Amino acid sequence: AWKAGFKIIYEPRAIVYHNAGATINKYLNADEKIKYGFKNSLLFIWKNVTDTGLFLNHIFFLMARLVKGLLFFERKKALFLGFILAIKSLRKALIARRKAIKNFTLTDKEVLSILNEKNFYGKI
Repeated sequence: AWKAGFKIIYEPRAIVYHNAGATINKYLNADEKIKYGFKNSLLFIWKNVTDTGLFLNHIFFLMARLVKGLLFFERKKALFLGFILAIKSLRKALIARRKAIKNFTLTDKEVLSILNEKNFYGKI
């Protein structure tokens, strides 16, 4: 939202109750949650991260995560299938990226700077 120029207002007294997995647990097993979660996180990054350095860093660590996951992760098949699903959706993500970039008014590093400046990491 910051990248697209929206104003973000933080209300420190607000309390959000989130019942994690309340809906998804009804429909997906553990492997499916990992598969789709990994796919969606990759597509989010591929669509929204436009800083070359940050994107290259992502690619490097993605390869390391895949290798580590395929060697040691208990649910390696789910992780690998999530990656394959993301690759299959890459064309759509790149089209969406081209559209989204037109609305970006801040860089990735400017957004990260705002997060650091406001200490949002400690509040999440």
